[in-house]
Amino acid sequence: MKELKKLLFVFLAAVFFIGLFMICDRYAEEVRDEFAGSISPSLIGKSAAPQDAEIKSASVGDLSVESMVQSLVSEDYSADAVICAAGDILIQSSQLDMAYDSETGTFDFSDCFKYMAPIFNESDYTAATLKTTLAGSGGGYSSDFAGYGNADGYSNSPEILADNMAQAGIDLVNCATNHAMDSGATGAASTIDFLESAGVRHVGTAKVSSDSKDYETDLGGIRVAFTGCTNTSNASISEDESYYVRTLENYDRSKLLEFCDHISQLKASSELVVVMLNFGNVDSAEIDVEQQAAADQIANAGADIIIGTGSRYLKPIEILTVTSDSGQIRNVPVLYGMGALLSSEYYSASETDVDISALVKIHLSRNGGDEAHIKALEVIPIYANWYDYQVQPVPVCEAHDTDHFSEVLDEEDMSRVNSAFDTVIDHLTGDAELTYTYEDFSYLIPVQTNGQ
Repeated sequence: MKELKKLLFVFLAAVFFIGLFMICDRYAEEVRDEFAGSISPSLIGKSAAPQDAEIKSASVGDLSVESMVQSLVSEDYSADAVICAAGDILIQSSQLDMAYDSETGTFDFSDCFKYMAPIFNESDYTAATLKTTLAGSGGGYSSDFAGYGNADGYSNSPEILADNMAQAGIDLVNCATNHAMDSGATGAASTIDFLESAGVRHVGTAKVSSDSKDYETDLGGIRVAFTGCTNTSNASISEDESYYVRTLENYDRSKLLEFCDHISQLKASSELVVVMLNFGNVDSAEIDVEQQAAADQIANAGADIIIGTGSRYLKPIEILTVTSDSGQIRNVPVLYGMGALLSSEYYSASETDVDISALVKIHLSRNGGDEAHIKALEVIPIYANWYDYQVQPVPVCEAHDTDHFSEVLDEEDMSRVNSAFDTVIDHLTGDAELTYTYEDFSYLIPVQTNGQ
């Protein structure tokens, strides 16, 4: 009898709590629908939470739905994150020679990132542009180093480069460049395989038509979508192979509209969209008219920042003001050209600034219930230093202000460092008259967004 009573008690208790749960769930759903506009975009959609939202009471016994909703509304949904963007990574013949160990028959590019890795790892995420293929030995057009090398502008680099980038702290690369199809469709696919094996994400290319050319991730509580595209390709691309790389086909109107539609779709599912775009005149330090027009369309489509690469030179930065159909105003930074982080080119050979590039730290923020936005750009000029038969880029401002790199920089190198220190930031900001402050070996450019 006692056992029967216990079972009956347990049964009644279960019925009671199930009923209580169903009542609470029903009221909670009603309140959620009624006050959806008052809850942070991290919980529902992307609507901002008004500070003076009025919350009405709806209670079930001792459970106050009012207090539950008020708690959600008042909770701090602030978030901050930093993306470090780097310029082109291009491995040319002399770099292959530097990285090659004839005794073991292997390559190693890790020293190239020796002074960049600490900066990469200070950020929450690091993205760069890969301007070569990883098609494996024999996969290139050159006979140099068993098929690794450069010939007629086509590039194929040792697959160890993917591991070296990952070890240095590079999280993602844009593969959509004019070099994406240098080793054909097979090379484009194997590049993805080697990157994935090393743990480096990629955008802009795909192995099969159903694969995504984007990558979405959570950075410090902010949903960020990366996508990649190139304006041109060295190799001709057949219709059957067009899905391997996203290209604008030299600013083709229909291709640009198609890309803009895609960006709008990404914006609908993410808080911020980062567009990595290989475009512009490779031999110019100025912004092209067509390049500027394309950037304007892409910004209006929903991009929150455009990271432009493809030029051997640094190009000026602009901040475009975009007004959406709903009247929301966004400021969209455009980095038209970040230069080459790694290449074999150097100043004394060309008397041009091909040895200067930049890292740009993109500071993301969300204050309370506001929309996530780009708060500031932190510019770190970079000098591609040649030392001990290696290309080892160093941060310009730190080299200028301290003796941290005195062992690897000779008098000629310091002349280049001093020149970059004196001229780079004015070149980047002068045309757009952007303001900046200098602190901790970098230049901070504020990006006023959402009225902040």
